[in-house]
Order: sequence, then structure tokens, then C-alpha cells
Amino acid sequence: MEYSKGPWKWEDDKLVDKNGDAVISIFPAYGDKKAWLTVDAGGENDGGNQMLIQAAPDMYEALSLIYKMHCEDAFRLADKDYIAITKAADALALAEGRTGA
Repeated sequence: MEYSKGPWKWEDDKLVDKNGDAVISIFPAYGDKKAWLTVDAGGENDGGNQMLIQAAPDMYEALSLIYKMHCEDAFRLADKDYIAITKAADALALAEGRTGA
């Protein structure tokens, strides 16, 4: 699956990838107190970005469960496992707004 590689960050009314290309844009719906949210169309990664965004809640739940199951035994992890668990912890912190990244 092709998708826009991270990190993604907000710039004004757009979520952009590491190249500065818009992944998501927000447009005001005039005369309403709502906004339109669009996954930008036309890019080669848009289909993958849509699937990734759709799967985000399930991936968060799975990653959170994996982290909870393994972080208690972190002192026994091999180096490669420790790196994976550390990356999981960082991703969870980002999703939960516990980091400035």
C-alpha cells in the first residue's frame, strides 16, 4: 500500500506530509458552523492515505494493547524488541497528544 510517509503535521488548514504535500485539507462550509474535510485528491498516495486514516482507530487500539502486554516485561526484551516497543510508545504518545512532535 502506498501512502504519504510521516511525520505528518498541521500547517494552517492542512495536514501535510514530510514533503509539504497536503494529505488532508479543511474548508469552511459557508453559512454553516461546519467545515468540509477532504483527503486531497489527485495524488498518487491518496487511496492509501484514505485507507490509513480509516484504519487509524483500529491500529491505535491494537498498538495500545500490544504495548500494554509487553511494556511490563521491557527489561527482558531483546534490542530489536525494545526498539519496536519504544516506537510503539512514541506513536501512542503522539496519538494521545502527549508529545510536541
